[in-house]
Order: sequence, then C-alpha cells, then structure tokens
Amino acid sequence: MLSAPHNFRTERDGFRKIAAAADYLQVPTSGLAVRSDRIVKQPQQIKKMLRGNLRAMKFMRENRGDSIAIIIRELGMDPDSAAKGYEQIVSLMSEDGRVNAAGVQFLIDLARQTQRITKPLLAAQMIDHSCLKKSWQANSFRKQ
Repeated sequence: MLSAPHNFRTERDGFRKIAAAADYLQVPTSGLAVRSDRIVKQPQQIKKMLRGNLRAMKFMRENRGDSIAIIIRELGMDPDSAAKGYEQIVSLMSEDGRVNAAGVQFLIDLARQTQRITKPLLAAQMIDHSCLKKSWQANSFRKQ
C-alpha cells in the first residue's frame, strides 16, 4: 500500500490499483502527538508546531501550483502523478487541523488487536484539541 503521490507514480509505471484505504477509511494521515507533561512544560513549543502545521496546510490549499512544484522537486515526481497526489492529499486534509476521532479509534483498535493489548483505550482519551483551538484564536488559519 502506498500513499499519495507515490500510488499514482506506480499506476503510471504499470501497476494496477487494487484498493485505496482512503476509499474505505477516514484515518488520520498525519498529526502531532505530544505527551501531557510537554503541554504543561513547553506550551510555546507545541503552539509553534501547530502554527507551522496549520500554515503548511493553508499554503497547500491556497497554492496548488506551488505545492505541486514542491512535490515534483522534493519527491522526484512526474507532473501528472504530483498533481493527482496533491488532489488526494488536500482532499484528505482536515479543514481546521482537527483529527477524526473515529479514524483514531480505528487505529487504536487495530494496534490493540495486533499487539494483543487488552486494556481498553478510547480515542477521546488521546485527543486534545485545546492547544489547536488556541492557535485558531491567535491566528487566522481556521477555515470559516
């Protein structure tokens, strides 16, 4: 299984797509994981990381051509695969930086099953959007 834009390059090279996870699941493609004590001890560092992630997401949405050029340059993609990959990546990105709790729960359950962990764990125990909400207030990144 390959992620965008590599999946499109392999199709161009003659491989056949059997399925795409994005067609069946809404799991997070990226995120910021932080220990609870870090949020208390280094909140400015967390805010800077969130601000950088939000700025990158905003840049990608608002600068299609430049984003595709970066994909081509940094990943060595052909223009067609880069453009298709861009479209897929942007379609999977959260509008405001929040993570889908159901997707996180799926990943938690999968990890628990494969690692034979019996202790229950809910996505709500892992997700804290409070720092993200502060970043929205401090900046104009949240899509209205």
